[in-house]
Amino acid sequence: MSGVTDEILDHDYDGIQEYDNPLPRWWLYLLYGSILWAIGYLPYYHYGPGALPEEALETDMQAWYQLHPPVQLPDEAAMLAFAEQDGVMERGAATYKIRCLSCHAADGGGLVGPNLTDEFSIHGQRLEQMIQVVYHGVPAKGMLSWKTQLSLEEIKEVTVYVHSLRGTTPAKPKAPQGDPIVDGDTAEAAATGATVVAATGEAAPAPTGANPATGADAPSGVAMAPTGEADAPPEGESAAPVPAESAGG
Repeated sequence: MSGVTDEILDHDYDGIQEYDNPLPRWWLYLLYGSILWAIGYLPYYHYGPGALPEEALETDMQAWYQLHPPVQLPDEAAMLAFAEQDGVMERGAATYKIRCLSCHAADGGGLVGPNLTDEFSIHGQRLEQMIQVVYHGVPAKGMLSWKTQLSLEEIKEVTVYVHSLRGTTPAKPKAPQGDPIVDGDTAEAAATGATVVAATGEAAPAPTGANPATGADAPSGVAMAPTGEADAPPEGESAAPVPAESAGG
């Protein structure tokens, strides 16, 4: 290392002296090279055509998904039709006994995982919702993703079987978790109403002849005010008398 004198410099700072030991040349060359590299890197990648690592990753992932499109899981109608096939329930039960009972108990009553037999659900009770949970898992809640360990056919079968456990009576049922299950048209009507309000910001119109405030149907031929009370007469005028026939019913 040329230029290293290995001597104490003359100046003294409160009794502290400096030893002359310069950095190695190779270290300095790396430092200067890094500075020169940064001068070119910054404008090219941050202000020019160069793709930053996040952008390059996103582009690569889009290309990968085009070559390997994600599996399209069946919808509710397809799952209901699948459930009618012969042997589906038996094969699903066999898979459940191998893969699922350690968390949900042999009878579905729940251990580490939730009770599968009661009237409560964490992620929904529709078959199309349940297969999403089995396929993708819920890592935050400890639910494994089975897409790499079971075939899609096996996942569909075990989903149908788990769906059938609702309403059965386990030996030691776990306490309910999630929200109460709402079935059929009630759930669809609630979802439709919520969609209308969310999309328009307005409530759906009341039925013809209904009181907008209470939703009750008005008697035939009688108009009702929005609050369910008769309109007050204009100031300075008295209300019209009620005919005796109407007053007596």
